[in-house]
Amino acid sequence: MAASDCSASELELLASVGLAPGATKEERDAVTRVDLFQTLAVRSPSIARLRGLQEISLVQAIGLGSGVVDFGFLPALRRAFIVDCGLASLEGLRLCDGLEELVVDSNQLEGVEGFSSGTHPRLRKLWANNNRIHSLESFAGLTALEELSLARNRLTNVGRWLDGLSSLQRLNVSDNGIGHFRELRQLARLPALRELALSDPHWGANPVCSLCNYGTFSLCQLPRLEALDTVVLDDAAKQAAEATFTKKQMYYNMRTKTLKRNTHNVVRRAGVALRSRARAMRGSARLLHRALRDVRRDLRFAYAAIALRTQPETGPDAARKAADLAARAVGHEAPGPTTPGGPRGGGSHGLHDGPGRLSGPPPQALALLQAARAAGLAGLHGRALALERLLCRLVWAAAERALAERALRWQLSALRDSLTAIASARARRLVLELSTGGNIRLEDGSPRHAWYKSCAELVLSRFHARDFAAVGVAGVQVRGVTKIHNRHLRAQFDRRMAGVLAADPELAAALGAKQGASGAPDGGSAGGRRSARRRSKSGAAGAAHSGGADGAAGDGAGASSAGSASRRGGLEYLFFALPWRGSRGATRSPGAIAEALQRIAEDGFGPREATAPCPLPPLPPPYFADDAPSFASADKRAVVRAGS
Repeated sequence: MAASDCSASELELLASVGLAPGATKEERDAVTRVDLFQTLAVRSPSIARLRGLQEISLVQAIGLGSGVVDFGFLPALRRAFIVDCGLASLEGLRLCDGLEELVVDSNQLEGVEGFSSGTHPRLRKLWANNNRIHSLESFAGLTALEELSLARNRLTNVGRWLDGLSSLQRLNVSDNGIGHFRELRQLARLPALRELALSDPHWGANPVCSLCNYGTFSLCQLPRLEALDTVVLDDAAKQAAEATFTKKQMYYNMRTKTLKRNTHNVVRRAGVALRSRARAMRGSARLLHRALRDVRRDLRFAYAAIALRTQPETGPDAARKAADLAARAVGHEAPGPTTPGGPRGGGSHGLHDGPGRLSGPPPQALALLQAARAAGLAGLHGRALALERLLCRLVWAAAERALAERALRWQLSALRDSLTAIASARARRLVLELSTGGNIRLEDGSPRHAWYKSCAELVLSRFHARDFAAVGVAGVQVRGVTKIHNRHLRAQFDRRMAGVLAADPELAAALGAKQGASGAPDGGSAGGRRSARRRSKSGAAGAAHSGGADGAAGDGAGASSAGSASRRGGLEYLFFALPWRGSRGATRSPGAIAEALQRIAEDGFGPREATAPCPLPPLPPPYFADDAPSFASADKRAVVRAGS
């Protein structure tokens, strides 16, 4: 920088504080306040020589190409106002450790890195409105702050970064992108917070302020507040909000308990039916056991007679050897229905190859039958063969009874698990609806709903078997459609769609022409038009669960009703695809589908912040588009790509 420029800025600084160019050190130290407007003096090193400076105001400084103001070491500086100066960093203030108030509005800051209670222990007030701050991470170390104003920035969440600010009493985050009630619950951990502004007449409001039950939810989550959105709160307002929220809690608790009770009753009735069926099966098993015992006894007698007639040995041991041979030919008796190994104890009912004879008679039996035929004992041979066949049929019947009882137990277990998963998913929906003040809810559709049919038809029309031939999917079947109502995402979608249509007049004209050509969606009647307008204002999204027709499976989802953009341009649905496995027969569990739907219902397509981790991975692109997410209109020629 030229010497003349430095001299000019220094002269301007000295003139602004009423000092002559040759002022002494004592005269400079006597200066306690500097006000500069549209000046070059900020580049002068003489600012650092004003050791007694306590307050400085710098507005619209000229020539801050680096975005840094270096004040050097000013131990007496207590208040600094740097407004609309293009400031990109607070590095030049790191040595001013006596600061108590700092205002850096309308700059280009993305954070306050380098500032903490260790470097600036006296800092109590910080305003950084109208900047580019998108995270509160750099504010976590300012534990001594009592007032923080971050209006008109790029914040979308609060997270846990402010948990350490135990002295914070006033917080202004108006005109940001905060759109969820869960951020209010994050602020409930600030014990000293008394004034909160999410909406400010000067700056504007956050999307969360337009949600239903915003005031009630805020007062219930932050009962210590004394002022909300610049309005002083009285006890009557707090009591009314608490009463309303208590009624809602009672209602949703009642629905949750009813859901659990109904699930328990269904499982209990299924268990009663299973036990009744099991008792009947055990009765038939006892009859089979008796028949098996009688047939085995007769078969032993027949085999013993054949052994006596065909073996060459005689004498007192011949009968014993014949009985042993007959016993080995028949095999050991299978466990009975009341023994530990029987049906009640989970036994085999004769399923083993030896005693069960499911693979045919043992070798000893075949040898005796062959010896009887060779010896011409036609009567004994025929009787033994008939008994052997009857024994095999009885063993098979006993095995079928055992398998049927096991299948019943497995079915009861599967039914219990399935009902528990469904009940848990429904309970999570109720909790989500309560925790969001009714602004997020999920609605299961049926074929009688027009939006169900529309979603199913579009999913089926988008499927092409040749695209999925490599993974063995030959077709899809829509098994369910869930509509997602999210007022925050709906408003965000409307704003983005309005911008897209405003930037592309041809697309807007094409969609408008289709809307005009299609007429009223309910047949053109006035009542149909009113019903369509009501649907378009409701704010909804939906998920269609589809499975492969030939054993392979896939899952998809879609969101419906695009608000004001749809009313102007005919946009009807937003579709997305849930992750699916490509291997044949691999399907997603109902619990995984429910978790994915709830996650999308609450956060859209973007991943959750690190402060609120989500167990699900990011979603892949829709199966019908090249990039995701995609907004698909009813006019197949127009696909508008935008963020969630």
